Amino acid sequence: FVCTPVKTIQFILSDLKKYLAPQTLVTDVGSTKQEIVKKTQQVGLKNFIGGHPIAGTEKSGMKAAQLNLFKNKKWIFTPDNKTNSSSLKLLELIVQKFGAKVELMKAKDHDALFAAFSHVPNLLSYTLAASINDKKLISKLIFAGSSLRDMTRLAESPVEMWRDIALSNSGEILLSLEKLEKKIGILKQALTKKDVRNLEKVLREGQGVRGKIVPS
Repeated sequence: FVCTPVKTIQFILSDLKKYLAPQTLVTDVGSTKQEIVKKTQQVGLKNFIGGHPIAGTEKSGMKAAQLNLFKNKKWIFTPDNKTNSSSLKLLELIVQKFGAKVELMKAKDHDALFAAFSHVPNLLSYTLAASINDKKLISKLIFAGSSLRDMTRLAESPVEMWRDIALSNSGEILLSLEKLEKKIGILKQALTKKDVRNLEKVLREGQGVRGKIVPS
């Protein structure tokens, strides 16, 4: 298991092959998959299966360790048509021992999905916090309520980790940002024109999706 930021995973994989027996099974826990899988192909690391446990918090380091971190969480693997079925079965058994539930998908599908579900939300949290980096606003943070705290919680995450994720999955992240920009454009136009109908339409659409993310 290679458990480092995604760009570091690629460097490690480049050096790892010479220390391993051909049958040694290798996986990772990176939040992006296409670049990492491509690197293993370039270096000829054949018995590799990309992995991504959907678990963790914005905290880092040993103090943030959790005993049952993976219990009832999804653990995604991205096998391809060359993946050894017995190797995949072994990995599934291992992570099931951690309490995780295995899901399989293609590396490209994984990166598109998590650009929308994880990467953009994290980057927006940093960006929202950065947008209030104004002396007048910073001096009044005692008045900030749960809205700002909740929306910027993810900005506590390690910058190096999210820098690497953003660069590793930039194409899919940009596509997700384009969709977000369209919604923001509709919102801005509705506010400019005092367009109640379109303003409410955006708000209700968002409320409806939120209800599917966190059912009441």
